[in-house]
Amino acid sequence: SQCDSKNYSYPWHDNFCEARSWSNVLCTSGQGHQGQDIRPQTCKTKTWWAIAVEDGTITQVGSYTVALTGTDTPHRIFRYLHLDAGTLKVKVGDHVVRGQKIGLVSDNFGTSNGVAQHTTIHLHFEVRIAQSETLPDGTVLAASSFVPGYTALVDAYSRHLAGDCQVVE
Repeated sequence: SQCDSKNYSYPWHDNFCEARSWSNVLCTSGQGHQGQDIRPQTCKTKTWWAIAVEDGTITQVGSYTVALTGTDTPHRIFRYLHLDAGTLKVKVGDHVVRGQKIGLVSDNFGTSNGVAQHTTIHLHFEVRIAQSETLPDGTVLAASSFVPGYTALVDAYSRHLAGDCQVVE
């Protein structure tokens, strides 16, 4: 079942480029998962906070999504999916700081024909580039291209364990 304890145990694994039908230029096939799925510590909806990964501005809020554009160069765009809309602590235009609470992780997947849709309880976290970039191997990424976020996740978790990533109300 989705709530099997092994689904909510560390360590995580990188699932960027996992088999999907979505376009992703960094995946060998040109298609794949466009973000990182992060399961909370337990299989409980609306219990665990998604927090701002860096200082920035909230640039989009949807029925289950929030986008944050980072203040610092290269102005990455971070998108948080499957948040509970009723718990969002941000709105478009808000300035947020690293560690600030955004919303609670849930199984919210929006609606289809007026019917609530659900997924497993997790945060789908995407990182996009804000402007075109050329990688060291010569690959050119267009603005809004998805880039892997797994190493940033591991770094943030390490900083949290070291006490260098406080949660801000």
